[in-house]
Amino acid sequence: MNTALFRHGRACPDHPRLQQCHVVFKTWMLATRASMTNWNHVVFMRSGLRPIGLSRNDDSYELQGRGALMRIIRAADCKIMRWKNGGGTTTEIAVSPEGASLSDFDWRISMAHVGQDGPFSSFPGIDRTLSVLTGNGIRLAFGDGETALLDRATAPFFFAADRAVDGVLVDGAIDDLNVMSRRSHWQHRVERLSSADSLAVNDGLLVLVARKGDWQVNGAALPVGDSAVLDAPGSVELTVGGDQAELYAVWLMAS
Repeated sequence: MNTALFRHGRACPDHPRLQQCHVVFKTWMLATRASMTNWNHVVFMRSGLRPIGLSRNDDSYELQGRGALMRIIRAADCKIMRWKNGGGTTTEIAVSPEGASLSDFDWRISMAHVGQDGPFSSFPGIDRTLSVLTGNGIRLAFGDGETALLDRATAPFFFAADRAVDGVLVDGAIDDLNVMSRRSHWQHRVERLSSADSLAVNDGLLVLVARKGDWQVNGAALPVGDSAVLDAPGSVELTVGGDQAELYAVWLMAS
């Protein structure tokens, strides 16, 4: 391997820090089906070596605490795409595997603008959690007769995404946060936070979506609209300033 890829040009594939990181994160790579480019990126960053193409000022990856890696996803970099049923648009925050479509993802986190009543897209084999971000709410009417009224004050609502369901807006458009995972491979849960907290994440991934307030994650700023992905960080300290605060924490665990 070309040693010029690494910091100072002196590291090599047998560098002990790289070898240790390859062992520790082999499971992470297999679980998330990450691309080799991203896998090498994680290994190099964890070892303290900087991969080629990443400048010293690049803030898309930050080392937190005792080597925990936090990837920052900027709102401006998120992809906007059509709903599966073509009825609207969704802003994709994160997806695994990288580049997956709406039919073959393992897990996906996105935001959507809902401007009219209509059926939800069906996702066979997928579990889903819906959280209302803006607007006056939405009523979910399931095919089996169950109903659920969701607004900005209700807890994130979990349901099977392969159930038939129609959405009826309460009074005008809403924006929502969608978390979906393939139940045969992943489990997830979502929590809305409005104050400083300490989160435990010993396995899997933690994704943080900042909505309101001046949030800090282990001392690093997470601006409103941006998201952070942390892999098994152990513990995460959240602090926040400002008159209003809202952040969504998404735990993703391999089944």
